[in-house]
Amino acid sequence: MSIQEKIENIKNFLPKSKIVPSILSDDSDFVEHELLRYMDYFDEIEFDVVTQDFTKIVNTKQFDTTLSINEYSEALLETELSSTIKPYFHLMSNNFLELLEAIDPIAFANAGFIVHLDSSIFSNSSWIQKFSRFDDWEIGIALNPDSDVEKLREIKTKWNEFWHGYGETRKLFDFVQVMTVEPGAQGKEFTPSQLRNIPTIKELFKEAIIKVDGGINLQNLTSLSNGELDAMKSVNVAIVGSYFQTN
Repeated sequence: MSIQEKIENIKNFLPKSKIVPSILSDDSDFVEHELLRYMDYFDEIEFDVVTQDFTKIVNTKQFDTTLSINEYSEALLETELSSTIKPYFHLMSNNFLELLEAIDPIAFANAGFIVHLDSSIFSNSSWIQKFSRFDDWEIGIALNPDSDVEKLREIKTKWNEFWHGYGETRKLFDFVQVMTVEPGAQGKEFTPSQLRNIPTIKELFKEAIIKVDGGINLQNLTSLSNGELDAMKSVNVAIVGSYFQTN
């Protein structure tokens, strides 16, 4: 089945959602090959960046190793697609601040980044001051299938209270990414439990883009209940990984 046919299959279920492919790999040649396959269909792509400390978030060692941010970026440059495809880097890392701090803000000015709600960073009292350094970047927050949406409410409240103390109002996240698989490897079991929290997420972040990521394929979309499908249809972006990489 062609990529175009697969896009149409998804669009039959999610007619209003933008479709964006994702790649999780430790092989530069494979990444370049996939980018060339996608170049005629997409203007955005998500690169999954998994670090060894990700076990602190997902409580499992069953995840894949991947290229680094710079290595994915080099693959994009090698294919001469950096001017036509916007990259998003999904930082599957407990210490995502360390990764963000190492990035050249000029070289990655057009990029977006996804961090995880369950990272221990948000348990540190100084996270607001550190996170504020990236105000000008496009950053989203990812919720795993078992993440507590009330934690998202809690960190937004702390953020707003901190900046209100300075007489300021600042955005926290540009988008919220709802995971429908346990992250860290492609092809994991589809787990749509977090979809029920999309109305709460929209209420918390009224201006934010809502994305869904994980296990999006024809079989799993067909298996959704009416309520789950309605929630899925309301999202702005659907991130699709292994479905585009299989025949």
